[in-house]
Amino acid sequence: MAISFSVSVQGDLLMVKAAGFDDNLKDVWGYGKAIVEPCHAAGCVRVLCDETDLEYRLGTMDTFESAAFIAECVPHVAKVAIVCGAQPT
Repeated sequence: MAISFSVSVQGDLLMVKAAGFDDNLKDVWGYGKAIVEPCHAAGCVRVLCDETDLEYRLGTMDTFESAAFIAECVPHVAKVAIVCGAQPT
């Protein structure tokens, strides 16, 4: 997977630090699913994803599809915030 990440738990908050690049939709879905698992295990109700070291390469439609997929899974688990870095134009 082109996206590497680590997780840590701070109370009811799951902290995620991601790096690399989102090369394809399947990788993004795998990343999203992989975050849900430790969230469940630790009983977290909030997730903070630091994606400042993640380069976004997906096109507009794939980005929309990934957001729709994750929105179906995550709201039942936790509230999620994503911090993104500036992307080159």
